Amino acid sequence: MPLDDDPEQTGQKLQAERQRAAILEHRVADLESELEESKLVAGRTDALRGELDQLDARLDHMTELGKELNALSFDQVRDACERHLPFVVAAHRMSVYVLDEDGRSLRLVAHNHERPVADLVSVGDDSRSMMRIAMEEGRTVVVRNVDEFRDQHGLPSGAGSHAADYKTKSCVIAPLISGGKILGVLNLADKKDGTDFTESTDRKFIQQIADLVAIALRNSLLLEKLRRVQSTDGLTQLMNRPAFIAALDNEVKRSRRYGAPLALILVDVERFRLINGNHGHAVGDRVLGEVAALLTRSVREIDVVGRYGGDEFGIILPQQDAEGAQVVADRLSLLNCELDGPQGSRSIIVKLTVATSILERQQDSTALLERTEEALLHAKRRAAERDAAPEVDPAD
Repeated sequence: MPLDDDPEQTGQKLQAERQRAAILEHRVADLESELEESKLVAGRTDALRGELDQLDARLDHMTELGKELNALSFDQVRDACERHLPFVVAAHRMSVYVLDEDGRSLRLVAHNHERPVADLVSVGDDSRSMMRIAMEEGRTVVVRNVDEFRDQHGLPSGAGSHAADYKTKSCVIAPLISGGKILGVLNLADKKDGTDFTESTDRKFIQQIADLVAIALRNSLLLEKLRRVQSTDGLTQLMNRPAFIAALDNEVKRSRRYGAPLALILVDVERFRLINGNHGHAVGDRVLGEVAALLTRSVREIDVVGRYGGDEFGIILPQQDAEGAQVVADRLSLLNCELDGPQGSRSIIVKLTVATSILERQQDSTALLERTEEALLHAKRRAAERDAAPEVDPAD
């Protein structure tokens, strides 16, 4: 049997194998290192891809927000804030308050909180709050820690049932300013990445967004005010005739859609022409104002009262059937108001003539008005016959 190589050759072979093994071990180590590095790169790539996806989503929301804020509808602006602002500013919690005309209260108009938020917040002279401070300073206030901020400014503690709803103690309060006028406040809380809001990274951007919201709110509020003025009777502050007819048309459509009853009442001020002729138009105006207030107080909140024309008023009664409408009409016919006559003359007793009709099948708002007008005409004739006297104006 042949012998193996001599010891010297065997040693050389072993040495060569050891060298190859060492090379392989280094190569394996290099491959493992490259694999780990590849995993790290892949992780960083995934993280960057996620950040890019979030940025794309924010940009999409920002684009949509910009488009929808151009709407001249207050409701559309409000809805746009609720849909897009939390994504644009990367905050979990958002609310928008609008300053009332008296400048003493902030009214909630938009929010995305899961629990109810205060509908009205006082910012009058005796109140102290973070929103009041932001409004006074006229700039965006970035709060790193709510508790510390309250202590520094002597504000009442905010600890309460809502404290557990927030994940962080950091928030931002941005006043909504347009045309040099404070319109309200934008509140943000709970940054989506879990960090605190900071002056350096968040304040400028949030203020820019707040400025866009403020401009949109100002435009929509101005248009809403203009529409309100155009649809309001200046003397009685009720809906004027065009607005009342439009409201009736909408209620008729709603009644058709949901199968709900609908009634209409027309009211006439008895002997109004005689009042104007005997006491002057100033007294006549007072009479119309008193009647408008009396009718408004005498119906439900869902009922719509308007000045139908001259000395006639209209009342839309949603979800009211014929029997219920007649009860309301009878009650109104018993109402009267008493005014002092001019220059110490005897008081003026104002009575009302009332007629009602119920919306019938296949009837539109025009037909309902015509039927109620005809019923009012008959009621006026009966009232004239009842109170027949020399001073009765046949044309009234």
